[in-house]
Amino acid sequence: MAGCSTSGPSVTSPATNATNTIAAIKGFPPTDPSRVEMIPWAPAHLYQRLGEITITPKSRSSRQDIETALRDSAAALGAHAVFVVSDPRHLLKVVQVDPLLEEQQKQYPSNAIVAVAIRY
Repeated sequence: MAGCSTSGPSVTSPATNATNTIAAIKGFPPTDPSRVEMIPWAPAHLYQRLGEITITPKSRSSRQDIETALRDSAAALGAHAVFVVSDPRHLLKVVQVDPLLEEQQKQYPSNAIVAVAIRY
């Protein structure tokens, strides 16, 4: 399992290692993880980007485990929604941006799922 060093809060579930790469500096209170939306792409209406969440799934992680880890991490930042921008192993069904392998290696970890937490 790979780990990440971050300055932000971290939420870890048994099946994933999830870290928020931007601290909850904005001062938003945490939201209810069950109400955080998993959306297929950035909304067209006004929103505030709270930070990126990096999930490093363990080999036994299910799609539900990953989505739960994303929601929990986004909720810790005070997010209302989260959308995935990188899923190199295609473990989730919806990804807004799926960079080419050569682009992905420069920007995101090759074994991680990266999502953006947002607040409306």
